[in-house]
Amino acid sequence: MSEYPWFDFDQVDFVTSDQHFGHARISELAERPFATVEEMNAELVRRWNEVVGPDDSVLHLGDLALGAIEESVGLTAHLNGLFGHSVGGEARRVGFGG
Repeated sequence: MSEYPWFDFDQVDFVTSDQHFGHARISELAERPFATVEEMNAELVRRWNEVVGPDDSVLHLGDLALGAIEESVGLTAHLNGLFGHSVGGEARRVGFGG
C-alpha cells in the first residue's frame, strides 16, 4: 500500500493554482489591475463563483492564499466547490469536502 492516498482524477472538474488571495504585492508583481488587496480578493471570488459550481471538484495545486490562516480560511470559505490541495505554497484548505 502506498503512503499517499489514491486520487481519482476523473472526478475532478477543475485544476488551478496561484490565486494568491490576500497577497498585497501580487498586483504589482503579476501586473494585476487592482488598487487594493480587498478589491482583488472580491473580484477573484466573484470570477471563481461565476465558473465553479457548489458541487464541482477543484484540485488546487498551490499558492491559494497568503496571510493569517484565519483570514485565508474566512476568505476561501466564500468559494464554490469541493477542494483538494497539493501540499505546499500558501495552500490553506486541505481535503475534498471543503
